[in-house]
Amino acid sequence: MFKNLYISKNIIIFEIKNRMNYIIKYQVLDCFDSIVNEGKIRVKNKNNEFVAKCGLEEYLKKKYVNFNKLIIISCEKDFAENILSAFDDTQNNDILNTFNEIFGNG
Repeated sequence: MFKNLYISKNIIIFEIKNRMNYIIKYQVLDCFDSIVNEGKIRVKNKNNEFVAKCGLEEYLKKKYVNFNKLIIISCEKDFAENILSAFDDTQNNDILNTFNEIFGNG
């Protein structure tokens, strides 16, 4: 959830990780504009929608030999996945452990 923790003169600043997950509906076309594959995929940990789409394109180019075009039908932020990751126990325990190390256990 938190990318970095900065401590300066009794002020603690958290830099929140701004990476999101996106759900993209797509079609892969060959050189004859025939549909090779179509589907829906979750693209994880991308800074913005454009980067998510480009990452998907690179992945599909490697996966399909006859890849010619990618048509994006829709691209939506996956808010449910990002909200759940905010409550991930391992990340929260790391933050609590950091506070305990800084301020002591008691």
